[in-house]
Amino acid sequence: PSVSVIFSDIVGFTEWSSKVTADVVIGCLSSYFQILDDYAERCGVYKVETIGDGWMAVCGAPTENLNHASTMAKFALEVLTTLDDLKEIFDHPTMTMRIGIHCGPVVSGIVRADRPRWQLFGDTVNMASRMESTGVPGSVQISQNMFEALQNSVGHVSFLAEPRGKVQIKGKGMQETYLLKYVQFWEKKRRSSTSLKDRLTVFNPPEQKPRDRGGSVPDIKAIRGKLKSSLMASLATINKRIAEQFSGPKHTTLSEESDSKSRFYHMDVKAKRDSGVSLDSCDSGNYSLCEGGAADMAVLLVDDVVSVLMQYRRLIQKTGLAVFTARDGLEALSLMQKKSFVVVFMNPDLPNLSGCDCVAQFREWEQDNRVLKQYILALSKEEDVTYEENNRFSQIGFNGSESMMNSKAAILDCVTKRIADMAI
Repeated sequence: PSVSVIFSDIVGFTEWSSKVTADVVIGCLSSYFQILDDYAERCGVYKVETIGDGWMAVCGAPTENLNHASTMAKFALEVLTTLDDLKEIFDHPTMTMRIGIHCGPVVSGIVRADRPRWQLFGDTVNMASRMESTGVPGSVQISQNMFEALQNSVGHVSFLAEPRGKVQIKGKGMQETYLLKYVQFWEKKRRSSTSLKDRLTVFNPPEQKPRDRGGSVPDIKAIRGKLKSSLMASLATINKRIAEQFSGPKHTTLSEESDSKSRFYHMDVKAKRDSGVSLDSCDSGNYSLCEGGAADMAVLLVDDVVSVLMQYRRLIQKTGLAVFTARDGLEALSLMQKKSFVVVFMNPDLPNLSGCDCVAQFREWEQDNRVLKQYILALSKEEDVTYEENNRFSQIGFNGSESMMNSKAAILDCVTKRIADMAI
């Protein structure tokens, strides 16, 4: 079948990995690849494998997608928006990615050896790999085949790709390549009067004229505002608003330029994102608040490892809750005194003020300032938390413990169970 194949590679990884320990390398790769996996799942892209710092995926197989080129291109532009996360996780200000895409026929199947794996074979895979290896850091390089497929995309979407010129491709000679830049959505179909060459360099979306609806046009923003207010009121009833609303700095990574007919997204390192997509990435140097849900229903994550915070933050945001994060005990104590949370996951071993001391001090403050008690779980790095350790956590003031080695489902179950308990 015809599919689109993407390869990505972390630029600067080899030099960085030679200066850190093995557990840091594995932890950072796991956290970042989890972000890519989440985006791929949401966009309809299937991850095939990771090879070192390389990440490979396909669209159009094993599930057929006739519009695989458009889907893969939108996913690639999504990946570019994670570059700030990449730099934060690896603590490397200049680290970036190269991305390459090609589309065409492939042969796929399960290779049965000691560990059976579903794999792709063919010239399309090789060409996609060459698109990545000869690409430009921080950009998405696409082949001529991919460019033409995008120009014929089905649906109300168009892409802008800048011609890079001919590039020497191993085994292929000089090949025309392009750098994918933007994607535009609109309701009406684009005009096709311009030639392919014209649409390559000139990006003029058709003028959008308001349709005559024969009456008043409903105020969509006002309707959404009323629905949101109603939802917030219901959540406030459950949570009681015991603490004052947190008034710390907000992190906005979402910006949208739109009108009632068309939406134009700039998909580059400082991406502007559709408000329907949850991105919530935090600015470097300040990790105290991550928006991503109803503010009255929030979870607090406390750990001194940024990659851990980001991985669990994205996991919990799937429940629709806002996620606050803190990197030491002092910051966590301040947050808990200002706001009540559905649940607090806290690493007992933290800098400045340990998690155990933080909980002990908070419980003392809580006796004179709160009616309902905050639910706090110790986030243990041990695979099995012993009975004695659980007792120690309980005496300090924790409500229990949760192992970081448990499955993601266990963490999500804990959050959803707390929401159900609060609603009773």
